[in-house]
Amino acid sequence: NLFKTGNQTEVALTEEGLVMTYTGDETTAPDPYFAFPIANYYKKTSSEIPKPETANWVCFKLKCEGGDGMFELFTATPAGGDSSTGEYTADGTWQYMMIDMSLTTLVEGRKLSSMRMDWAGGGCNPGATMTIAEIGFFAEEKDACEFCGIEYVTMAPKTKAPKKSLRGPLIQL
Repeated sequence: NLFKTGNQTEVALTEEGLVMTYTGDETTAPDPYFAFPIANYYKKTSSEIPKPETANWVCFKLKCEGGDGMFELFTATPAGGDSSTGEYTADGTWQYMMIDMSLTTLVEGRKLSSMRMDWAGGGCNPGATMTIAEIGFFAEEKDACEFCGIEYVTMAPKTKAPKKSLRGPLIQL
Protein backbone atom coordinates (compact mmCIF):
# COMPACT_ATOMS: atom_id res chain seq x y z
CA ASN A 1 0.00 0.00 0.00
CA LEU A 2 1.35 3.40 -1.05
CA PHE A 3 -0.30 5.25 1.87
CA LYS A 4 0.77 3.46 5.03
CA THR A 5 2.34 6.10 7.27
CA GLY A 6 -0.21 7.90 9.41
CA ASN A 7 -2.13 8.26 12.62
CA GLN A 8 -5.81 7.48 13.27
CA THR A 9 -6.30 7.42 9.49
CA GLU A 10 -7.18 4.67 7.05
CA VAL A 11 -6.43 5.65 3.45
CA ALA A 12 -7.95 4.18 0.28
CA LEU A 13 -7.69 5.16 -3.36
CA THR A 14 -11.18 5.14 -4.93
CA GLU A 15 -12.73 6.39 -8.18
CA GLU A 16 -13.55 9.70 -6.44
CA GLY A 17 -10.01 10.14 -5.17
CA LEU A 18 -7.98 9.57 -2.05
CA VAL A 19 -10.36 8.82 0.85
CA MET A 20 -9.16 9.26 4.42
CA THR A 21 -11.27 7.85 7.23
CA TYR A 22 -10.77 8.78 10.88
CA THR A 23 -10.28 5.58 12.86
CA GLY A 24 -10.24 7.06 16.37
CA ASP A 25 -13.15 6.93 18.78
CA GLU A 26 -14.52 8.85 21.74
CA THR A 27 -11.73 7.52 24.01
CA THR A 28 -8.85 9.01 22.03
CA ALA A 29 -7.90 12.63 21.34
CA PRO A 30 -8.33 13.24 17.60
CA ASP A 31 -5.10 13.77 15.65
CA PRO A 32 -5.70 12.27 12.20
CA TYR A 33 -2.90 12.60 9.67
CA PHE A 34 -0.97 10.67 7.06
CA ALA A 35 2.14 11.11 4.95
CA PHE A 36 1.53 11.57 1.25
CA PRO A 37 4.51 10.15 -0.70
CA ILE A 38 4.62 12.70 -3.53
CA ALA A 39 7.55 11.16 -5.42
CA ASN A 40 6.31 7.56 -5.12
CA TYR A 41 2.78 8.56 -6.13
CA TYR A 42 3.98 10.31 -9.28
CA LYS A 43 6.24 7.37 -10.16
CA LYS A 44 3.09 5.20 -10.27
CA THR A 45 1.29 7.64 -12.60
CA SER A 46 2.20 9.02 -15.99
CA SER A 47 2.43 12.54 -14.59
CA GLU A 48 5.67 14.45 -14.23
CA ILE A 49 6.90 14.85 -10.64
CA PRO A 50 6.55 18.51 -9.60
CA LYS A 51 9.71 20.36 -8.64
CA PRO A 52 10.11 22.10 -5.26
CA GLU A 53 10.18 25.54 -6.86
CA THR A 54 6.64 24.88 -8.13
CA ALA A 55 5.35 24.11 -4.62
CA ASN A 56 4.93 27.61 -3.20
CA TRP A 57 1.17 27.02 -3.34
CA VAL A 58 -0.44 23.60 -2.83
CA CYS A 59 -4.12 23.36 -3.78
CA PHE A 60 -6.62 20.62 -3.00
CA LYS A 61 -10.00 19.75 -4.45
CA LEU A 62 -11.70 18.03 -1.51
CA LYS A 63 -14.84 17.23 0.38
CA CYS A 64 -15.17 16.29 4.04
CA GLU A 65 -17.84 15.05 6.39
CA GLY A 66 -17.38 14.97 10.16
CA GLY A 67 -14.11 16.91 10.18
CA ASP A 68 -13.53 20.20 11.95
CA GLY A 69 -12.47 22.39 9.02
CA MET A 70 -8.81 22.58 10.02
CA PHE A 71 -6.01 21.34 7.74
CA GLU A 72 -2.26 21.59 8.35
CA LEU A 73 0.28 20.70 5.69
CA PHE A 74 3.79 19.79 6.85
CA THR A 75 6.97 19.29 4.90
CA ALA A 76 8.61 15.86 4.50
CA THR A 77 10.12 16.09 8.00
CA PRO A 78 7.28 17.48 10.13
CA ALA A 79 8.51 20.09 12.57
CA GLY A 80 6.85 22.93 14.43
CA GLY A 81 6.83 26.06 12.29
CA ASP A 82 7.60 24.15 9.08
CA SER A 83 3.98 23.89 7.99
CA SER A 84 1.10 26.01 6.82
CA THR A 85 -2.64 25.79 7.38
CA GLY A 86 -5.84 25.88 5.39
CA GLU A 87 -9.53 25.73 6.17
CA TYR A 88 -12.44 23.88 4.61
CA THR A 89 -16.15 23.42 5.25
CA ALA A 90 -17.00 19.90 6.45
CA ASP A 91 -20.40 19.72 4.77
CA GLY A 92 -19.74 16.97 2.20
CA THR A 93 -19.55 19.33 -0.79
CA TRP A 94 -16.64 19.63 -3.23
CA GLN A 95 -14.49 22.69 -2.65
CA TYR A 96 -10.98 24.00 -3.22
CA MET A 97 -8.43 24.89 -0.58
CA MET A 98 -5.17 26.81 -1.16
CA ILE A 99 -2.20 26.53 1.18
CA ASP A 100 0.78 28.91 1.02
CA MET A 101 3.94 26.83 1.53
CA SER A 102 6.36 29.51 0.30
CA LEU A 103 7.88 30.09 3.75
CA THR A 104 8.48 26.39 4.48
CA THR A 105 11.33 24.05 3.57
CA LEU A 106 9.03 22.20 1.15
CA VAL A 107 10.25 24.52 -1.60
CA GLU A 108 13.94 24.25 -0.67
CA GLY A 109 14.62 20.56 -1.28
CA ARG A 110 16.19 18.92 -4.32
CA LYS A 111 12.92 17.09 -4.94
CA LEU A 112 9.43 16.86 -3.51
CA SER A 113 9.52 13.61 -1.59
CA SER A 114 6.52 13.66 0.76
CA MET A 115 4.28 15.89 2.83
CA ARG A 116 2.24 15.20 5.94
CA MET A 117 -1.45 16.09 5.85
CA ASP A 118 -3.10 16.73 9.20
CA TRP A 119 -6.57 16.72 7.70
CA ALA A 120 -8.55 17.44 10.87
CA GLY A 121 -7.87 18.39 14.46
CA GLY A 122 -9.43 18.13 17.90
CA GLY A 123 -12.99 18.52 16.62
CA CYS A 124 -12.97 15.47 14.36
CA ASN A 125 -15.92 13.08 14.76
CA PRO A 126 -15.61 9.27 14.77
CA GLY A 127 -15.96 7.96 11.20
CA ALA A 128 -15.18 11.35 9.62
CA THR A 129 -13.98 11.17 6.01
CA MET A 130 -12.11 13.46 3.66
CA THR A 131 -11.82 12.80 -0.05
CA ILE A 132 -9.12 14.53 -2.07
CA ALA A 133 -9.80 14.43 -5.81
CA GLU A 134 -6.95 16.68 -7.00
CA ILE A 135 -3.73 18.18 -5.70
CA GLY A 136 -2.04 20.99 -7.62
CA PHE A 137 1.41 22.49 -7.09
CA PHE A 138 2.01 26.08 -8.22
CA ALA A 139 4.89 28.52 -8.16
CA GLU A 140 2.66 31.61 -8.38
CA GLU A 141 -0.39 32.56 -6.34
CA LYS A 142 -2.27 33.71 -9.46
CA ASP A 143 -1.94 30.23 -10.99
CA ALA A 144 -3.15 28.60 -7.76
CA CYS A 145 -6.16 30.96 -7.74
CA GLU A 146 -6.96 30.04 -11.35
CA PHE A 147 -6.83 26.31 -10.50
CA CYS A 148 -9.21 26.90 -7.57
CA GLY A 149 -11.55 29.17 -9.53
CA ILE A 150 -10.78 32.13 -7.26
CA GLU A 151 -10.38 35.63 -8.65
CA TYR A 152 -6.79 36.76 -8.24
CA VAL A 153 -6.54 40.34 -7.08
CA THR A 154 -3.18 42.01 -7.29
CA MET A 155 -2.23 44.18 -4.40
CA ALA A 156 -1.49 47.86 -4.99
CA PRO A 157 2.24 48.55 -5.04
CA LYS A 158 3.61 49.34 -1.63
CA THR A 159 4.56 52.95 -1.15
CA LYS A 160 6.76 54.50 1.45
CA ALA A 161 5.07 56.48 4.19
CA PRO A 162 5.73 60.20 4.01
CA LYS A 163 8.74 61.23 6.04
CA LYS A 164 7.94 62.79 9.35
CA SER A 165 9.26 66.24 9.91
CA LEU A 166 11.93 66.47 12.54
CA ARG A 167 10.85 70.03 13.20
CA GLY A 168 8.01 70.78 15.56
CA PRO A 169 4.96 72.81 14.57
CA LEU A 170 5.44 76.51 13.94
CA ILE A 171 4.00 78.74 16.60
CA GLN A 172 3.10 82.27 15.61
CA LEU A 173 3.57 84.88 18.31
